[in-house]
Amino acid sequence: DIIVNKLIISREQFLTNGELLHKQFAFYCDCDKINGNVTVRNRKQGDTITPAKRNCSKTLKKLFNEYKIPVEDRDSVFVLCDDDGLIGVYDYCIDERVRVDKDTQNILLIEILLEEVN
Repeated sequence: DIIVNKLIISREQFLTNGELLHKQFAFYCDCDKINGNVTVRNRKQGDTITPAKRNCSKTLKKLFNEYKIPVEDRDSVFVLCDDDGLIGVYDYCIDERVRVDKDTQNILLIEILLEEVN
C-alpha cells in the first residue's frame, strides 16, 4: 500500500520553510497549473515528460537511463499525473508545464510513503 501526503502552501511559506519542506516532500509543483486531479501510478509504455528548464521532451525510458535507474527498479518509480498528462517523476523530475516560477502563488507538495503490509 502507498500513502500519499499532500500539502498546499503559499509561495511565501515555501520560500520561508523551503529547506525543511525539501527533506519531507520529494515532489513539489505550481498548484495552480494542475488540471483536474493528481494521481500517482507506475510508468506506462509511451510515457513522455518535458523536464523543467530542459527545453526537450523525453520518454521515461530515456529519462531513467539518464538518471541511471536500474531496469529492475523502474516499475516501482512513481509517476505523477493530472488530467492533461504527466506532471513529474517522484523524486527525480518535474514537468515544465507545472514547474514553480516567478508567477507561482500556491505550491503543491507531495510525499509518498510505502506502508508495510503485515
